[in-house]
Amino acid sequence: MGEQAFPFNDFQDWMYSLMSKRTLGITVLADFILSEGVDAVLDNVVDRAGATAVALNPTVTAPAEEGQGSWQPPSDAGASPRLFDRPLFGKTGLWVRSAPSYVPQERFYTDSPYAPRPASDLTKAHGHVVGEFIDAAVERGVEVYFQLSGQTAPGLRDEDRPLRPDGGTPKRMADTGCLASPAIRAYLYAYVADLMDQYPKIAGFRPDWPEYPCYMLDEGFQDFNPHVRRWALERGWAFDDLQADVAALYEYLHGRLTNDDLATFAAGDRGAGGGLALLRRYPGVFDWLRLKSALSVDMVRHWREALDATGHTGLKLSANAFMPPLTLLTGFDFAG
Repeated sequence: MGEQAFPFNDFQDWMYSLMSKRTLGITVLADFILSEGVDAVLDNVVDRAGATAVALNPTVTAPAEEGQGSWQPPSDAGASPRLFDRPLFGKTGLWVRSAPSYVPQERFYTDSPYAPRPASDLTKAHGHVVGEFIDAAVERGVEVYFQLSGQTAPGLRDEDRPLRPDGGTPKRMADTGCLASPAIRAYLYAYVADLMDQYPKIAGFRPDWPEYPCYMLDEGFQDFNPHVRRWALERGWAFDDLQADVAALYEYLHGRLTNDDLATFAAGDRGAGGGLALLRRYPGVFDWLRLKSALSVDMVRHWREALDATGHTGLKLSANAFMPPLTLLTGFDFAG
């Protein structure tokens, strides 16, 4: 069999041809854009990695004194110290203070109980860099997304936080909000409109965790907030019945486990059979998992409505979520 002509000048041209047919997105926190520079980041993301899309957050940061602002990188589920492999502002770990990259317009938030984060001296000094990055990326033919929290608001109120089936506050690693909270949904609606007014070249949004993140056992048993009860009853769910079963399972796991239970969980199948048998004692748990899935889908639908309401046609929505099988507990449904 004779040699066939390769229809590209070199391997790199061939790879770029393949990349042009599908999306390859990379998330870059704006901290690193400020730390390394617009062109340096785009050279790496686009020219070296071949990305066709990039996501960033509309936030600017600067190094802070110890104890001020937040420590970066954040703790790994609260269990172990972490360091940046790629230094930020020349350090592998540091305190930073932050502010929005733009001046929020209060007129967008008249229907929201939550107000946007206020601009600060950081906004004035560094906010322009985010806009410059967006312009430069678009000039290179790259789609730009904003990656935002999918279910919370600044100054989150307790009434908008998830609850356990017994009404208590769960022990959590992630301080996320209740997916059914009207106040949070109103804020997200306003936030999207505000951002599109400021950054009209954005191609879309990536809501981060439009679900219930699960790092700790308690987080697997949220959310029985009254907002969820109202949402569920309006859609015909037997909420009180399933709450009773989930509460009973929670109570069993927190005081009634036996040595036989533990032996079953440590069996060769890693407790799969025993776990299923335990869940069958509380059938409402299965309905609870389905409800969380429906609620997560409804939150993503709310995001879609918020994007459409801006009047900017063609805005894309790409949620960032936990992967299966953890989605069984977080609620996110990739099938929709």
